[in-house]
Order: sequence, then structure tokens, then C-alpha cells
Amino acid sequence: MTSIITLDLSLNELQGDLPTSSMAQLCKLKLIDLSGNTWNRSISQILDICSGCLSDSLQVLNIGDGKIYGHLTTKIGQFRSLIDLDLYNNSISGLIPESLWQLVNLQSLDISNNQMEGIISEAHFANTTRLKFLSISDNPLTLKLGQDWVPPFQLEDLSMGSYHLGPKFPMWVRSQKSLSSLGLSNTSLADVLPAWIFNFSLELQYLDLSQNQMHGRIPNLTNVGTQRYSTIDLSQNHFEGPLPFVSSKVICENWSPLIFLRTNFLVKSLKVCRV
Repeated sequence: MTSIITLDLSLNELQGDLPTSSMAQLCKLKLIDLSGNTWNRSISQILDICSGCLSDSLQVLNIGDGKIYGHLTTKIGQFRSLIDLDLYNNSISGLIPESLWQLVNLQSLDISNNQMEGIISEAHFANTTRLKFLSISDNPLTLKLGQDWVPPFQLEDLSMGSYHLGPKFPMWVRSQKSLSSLGLSNTSLADVLPAWIFNFSLELQYLDLSQNQMHGRIPNLTNVGTQRYSTIDLSQNHFEGPLPFVSSKVICENWSPLIFLRTNFLVKSLKVCRV
């Protein structure tokens, strides 16, 4: 099997050790997907197994939802060709090593639902110019990103749920003109909904600003139903006033847009669907 370039063992009932000696001979591997298993191994052990001759060739490493624990050490920096790194839904803890932010080819990073901690600042993203997918939700991390920060990347998917971003709405989001999904749920936002939020990206199909303290009035959602929005979740905020007008193109059928406005101080019923 020394010629294989893709190894996908995902979504099985595998557990225990990976064959270290055999993996060391698979020098042409570009993709390893071990997600959805029960390894019960430290992230350091997994990285050791995938190192060696793979350090320069591996492009995709997915060990999400794999019962992985321990600290993400500087070893991650040896995989210089990584494009996609998925570590979601594990028990990885400790600080994020500086070497992670030096992976200049990285396009997709998902470390959501772990126990990583420390501070992420603007400087950490200086070399991530190719990043398109970023999911860092549900970690005890602290973000220090200025309101006037201009990111060096153009994201397509951004998820930063359960962080302290507020109270002001992060204005740097407006620079991301290719976003199709934006998740800022439970981020301590206590601002007025910015007027540009429904118009800044022509690709936006998913918007989640729920579980915040945002206030003021919701503008008319006349763009909904034009294939731009599939889901808008503004629930559990402090919006008030009349409910917004919604495009007549919103219909009750498959792929119809969904609008969630519950637990706000809004008046008047909203007819979301027409038949």
C-alpha cells in the first residue's frame, strides 16, 4: 500500500493504537481521515505516528470527534504542506502553539469544541493569507482583535460561537466579502444590528447572531428568498419594535429560508411563509 495517497478510516468503531511502523511507510499520503472513531490517544501520539516522511506531503489531517486529548504541541508545525486541519469535538487542551499559525498553506482550520485556551491576537493571523474556513467555537480562548483590524484572508465560513467578542459588533467582519456562513452566537454582543449586515457579502446563506444582547430594530428582510439566505437566527436578543417585512419569495418548501426571531421584544405576528 505504499503508493496510496488517501487513507479514509472515518466513521467506524476503530479504537486503540494505529500501526506506527506501517504508517511510516506510506510516504505518498496526502489525506488522512481518522475522524469519528474512538482512539483514546493523545494528540501528540497521533502526530508522532503521522510524522516522518509525511511531514512534507500531508495536506489533509482530520481526527475530529476521535476522543483525542492532551496538548497540541509544536509538532504540528512540521506538517508544512497542510491545507486542511480538523481537530473538532475532542478534549485537546492547553495553549495553541505558535507553530500552528506558521502553516502558511492552511485553508481550513477547525478546532471547535475542545478545551484550548490562551489569547489569539491579530499577529497570529499574519501568515494565514490563504485561510477560507475558520471554526474556533466553544473553546476557553480569548480573542483580541481590534475594531479596525483588516484580516489578511478572505473567509468563506467563519464560526466563533461562545467567545467574548462584544460588546461592539466586530467591524472587521465586513471585510469578508465571500462569506457564505457566519456564526457569532453567544459572543456577548450588545450592539445595534449594523445596517450593512444583510448586504456585505453576496454569498451569505447562513447567519447566526443568537444568544447575544443585541438591541434596536431589525431592518426589513427583503433580500430573503433570493437564494442569498437559507437561515437567519436572531433569537434570544433584545430586539424591539415591529417585526420586519419579509420578501414574498419566502415559501414553505424544501430549501426555503428559515428565520428565527424568538425571545425578543417584537410586536405583531410575522407571516414567514406563503403557500
